[in-house]
Amino acid sequence: MNCLKSLINHLKKRQPKNTSKGKQRASNYQNINPKSQVTPKEAPNPFKSYREYASKRDECEHFEGKDQVARDGLTFEMLKFELQVKKQ
Repeated sequence: MNCLKSLINHLKKRQPKNTSKGKQRASNYQNINPKSQVTPKEAPNPFKSYREYASKRDECEHFEGKDQVARDGLTFEMLKFELQVKKQ
């Protein structure tokens, strides 16, 4: 029994007491997530997407599809109206 008590006391003495309050933060080298810490190779340019949009707008490439749909819709409505007039 004495041997068991001395072993328990020995183990208690070996374990350091935590005197700090709350949780301790991990040291910096253990806490870093390398994927989230990568710095960008090139700074993003906020005007780049607008410049691309403006160049397409100026060339009318951006709106061609919408214009074609509008023309097709108008042509369809005109044909529908002409058929109604012919029936009357």
